[in-house]
Amino acid sequence: MGKDLLGLHRKILGGRKAILGGTSMGAATSLFAALEDPSSVAGLILANPPTCYETRQKFIPMYRESLELARSAGLEEARRASEQKTRPPIFLETECGRASFDIGWETKLEMGLDRYCAALEGAIESDLPSKDQLRHLKVPTLVLAWKSDAQHPLESAELLCEALPNAQLVVAESWAQVQDLPRHMRGFLQTLMEPQ
Repeated sequence: MGKDLLGLHRKILGGRKAILGGTSMGAATSLFAALEDPSSVAGLILANPPTCYETRQKFIPMYRESLELARSAGLEEARRASEQKTRPPIFLETECGRASFDIGWETKLEMGLDRYCAALEGAIESDLPSKDQLRHLKVPTLVLAWKSDAQHPLESAELLCEALPNAQLVVAESWAQVQDLPRHMRGFLQTLMEPQ
């Protein structure tokens, strides 16, 4: 996916520097793209990075179970099963938070079965880049995270900020602070645009 993102970047921007970013798997994809060609990346915004390394291993059986259910019974059944699982508490604080969580499933349904299963296969087989690789990536990076999300633990965000030499971390502790994350993104983008 990182190579696909770079290919898209080259086709659309013709080699001009870009700011890459994403949430969860999108954050990992952006990291791999930046490692592949750091000279084409002006900055990274990594929101809610996924579990990694040892912590990730306990989620692999859950990903496999979701994959098998989707293949055998379809996306709607996979969605029904996911609704039985615990949601991150920060999303339960407000109606807006609950609705935002549900948008994620609407997006997954729009992907269609084949792409949804491919994403799960990628989640099973993949991990974040190694800490040694991350230490060589000097691209300015903003890492956004929130507390109490088992699949996207704060520890992953902290680990990224420790390994990446030019990273800053913003942690939301409430839904109101999650809604304020775009302000931090705008501030980060403004610093990238300032003359060096």
